[in-house]
Amino acid sequence: MSRQKNYLCALNVGQERNFSFFKEILQKALDKTKKSAILIAMITVNQEKSMQRNTTQRIAIMRNMQSRCDHPTAYDVYDAVKTELPHISLTTVYRLLNSLNREGLLRRIVVEGESDRFDADISGHSHAVCTVCGRIIDCPAVSGDDAPFEKLLEAYGFEASCCDMIFRGVCAGCRQKQ
Repeated sequence: MSRQKNYLCALNVGQERNFSFFKEILQKALDKTKKSAILIAMITVNQEKSMQRNTTQRIAIMRNMQSRCDHPTAYDVYDAVKTELPHISLTTVYRLLNSLNREGLLRRIVVEGESDRFDADISGHSHAVCTVCGRIIDCPAVSGDDAPFEKLLEAYGFEASCCDMIFRGVCAGCRQKQ
């Protein structure tokens, strides 16, 4: 139960009614994998706040995103989800990915000249993009003395709410092929 409370703190819901609602949804979803259960509960709590419907399409998209280790485009998600939901449209997938991004449940990765990618890992981390094969790799977040941009922001009195850092270069696999 302490793990559920930790997730509640991460959601920053803050109301007793929402806590019991969250706990009830989480209990129902625990039959599924833990990641999926947490996501379903987070989606449901977010939807209650934003008055959006909890649809099988939204849940299928989030389950698909959580099961992936890559950073898919909307079309990649559509291609994977249409086997489960044959009547889903590409437009619906775009709309739901954008909605989940606005709600903070997914991250959008914008790579100039390419289709936007999406990431279910919303923790603070950066990305490295291979300019040869297009692969996107997660990089650990940099903080403290290793993050000179924090001092730069302080100098200008700017308080950043997030930082999306993308490194461009050639991945190890492509370097080996050269």
